Amino acid sequence: MDSHKQPQASHRSYSQGSLLDSPKIARSRSELSRAKTVLSERGVPEGTSREEKLFVAEVSRSGDGGVLGKSSIGYTIVEVMIFLAISSAILVSALLLVGGQQQKTQFTQSLRDIDSHIRDVMNDVSAGIYSNTGNFQCLADNAGSAPVISAGADKQGANVSCIYIGKVLQFGPASSPEDFNVFSVAGRQFRGAPIASKLVSDITESKPVPIAPNIAHLAMIGPGLDATDYNKLDYGLTIKDNSDGAHPGLSYDNGSGPQAIGAFGFFSNFVTYPDGSASPESGRQFTDIWVIPASAYGDDARNVADDIIDIGGLSSSAATSFKNPAKGITLCFLSSGTDQYGKITIGDNNQRLATTLSVGYRGDGSICT
Repeated sequence: MDSHKQPQASHRSYSQGSLLDSPKIARSRSELSRAKTVLSERGVPEGTSREEKLFVAEVSRSGDGGVLGKSSIGYTIVEVMIFLAISSAILVSALLLVGGQQQKTQFTQSLRDIDSHIRDVMNDVSAGIYSNTGNFQCLADNAGSAPVISAGADKQGANVSCIYIGKVLQFGPASSPEDFNVFSVAGRQFRGAPIASKLVSDITESKPVPIAPNIAHLAMIGPGLDATDYNKLDYGLTIKDNSDGAHPGLSYDNGSGPQAIGAFGFFSNFVTYPDGSASPESGRQFTDIWVIPASAYGDDARNVADDIIDIGGLSSSAATSFKNPAKGITLCFLSSGTDQYGKITIGDNNQRLATTLSVGYRGDGSICT
């Protein structure tokens, strides 16, 4: 038999490399859709032109066939880094803005809290409300000496020789500028023997003794007895120190400028006797503001307890100069997170139980700056 060769169809083959090396050809979206259909059917129909084959190859490589005019493979590293840098900057700015506003809000709230606490102390003294730990008793002799606080179990109101006479607040103690202490103070009720003698008529006759540890008057307080409330200011609020004599953190003013102190108190007023009378005058009960002389910023709480006791050794006229200062008591508080300060004034213009709260910025010329 004669061999017979089957005719072979002549066609051109295109390597994928040559197709991918060809430039992109911009096409319409309908052409792109057709090319993707061809790819999904895994074959190129006969009669497809070279140009269309090139386009199908381009779609296979880039995914968009040049319709969008760019590759959809992804972002470059530089683009990603730029995006992250911008996003980080926006995030940091937002956090700083929100954080700064939150600190201002917390500062204002902490000022309101301490203002409310001071008002509560004033109201407690006016209403005769005191902390009673129930583990002490107060004894006063017949000679007018300072009372002695010793271990015992006298019920509040059952002791005839001693009474609670007030409370003292100390800011900026040695423990921390964020701390403040509230001392409960007892004193004599009678000048001499209970019932038989007259009632005390001023703070010096009362011989005040805080129910708290002291240093120089150990015989007046039993070991371990302490009715002091130890507190801490909120949100990092601190009392300004008294290193700047012209702008102390805690001061009183009798009209000659601010005088730095470390503590002040609220005491119930005492009875008065008309000349030659054995009976006290009747009158309305009210509360006086008292500066604690010799107290200073940074004192140990025991030093302030000594300063309170020392008031009993003053003459009546000397003690009066520390009573109800004409321009009141001023406290300056600083924010730990902002450049703000807060000022609380107590008893200004002889309004003994009034407080005034204001907020400002450091360097504005206020007494607090």
